Amino acid sequence: MITSATFTNWVAKSHLNIKKLFVIKTMQIHKTTKGFELTGAIEKYLDKKLNVIKKLIDYAPGKHETWIELAKTTQHHNKGNYFESKIDIALKNRTIHAQERGESLYEAIDKMEARVIRELKHYKDKFSAKERRQARKWKALTHFSSAVFSRKKGGRNRDEGM
Repeated sequence: MITSATFTNWVAKSHLNIKKLFVIKTMQIHKTTKGFELTGAIEKYLDKKLNVIKKLIDYAPGKHETWIELAKTTQHHNKGNYFESKIDIALKNRTIHAQERGESLYEAIDKMEARVIRELKHYKDKFSAKERRQARKWKALTHFSSAVFSRKKGGRNRDEGM
C-alpha cells in the first residue's frame, strides 16, 4: 500500500535527481603560479574563495572557464606589495578580469575576490534588469482594461439586459 507520505518522498527524490541531471554547471579552473610552489594550504584557501564566486556565476548560462595566476613578482625585496593575483572568468557574453597586489599572498587573493564579486554583482544586476524590462514590456502589451474586472460577484450589471 502506498501512502501519501511515501508518494511525496518518491516525488521529491525523483525531482531532485532530475534537477541534478539538467542543472549541472561546469566551471573549469586553470591555476598557475610563478615564483613559488602552490601548497595545500594556499590551494585550500583559494578553493574556499572560488566557491563564493561559483555561487554568483550559477545564474549565467553555459560553460565557464576560469584562469587564475598567483605570482611573486620579485625575489629580493622584503617589504611592499610583491604578491600578485590575477583572475579571468570567461562567461558567455563577457570576460571578467581582476588583478590585485598585496603584501601577502592571502591579502592579494582577498582583494582579487572582492573585486570579482563586485564585477559579478554588477553583471548580474544588468542581466536581471534586462529580464525585468522585458517582463514590464509584456505586461504592458497584455494589460486589460479595469472594466473587465469591475463586475461585482453575484450581482447583475445594468447593461446586461434582461
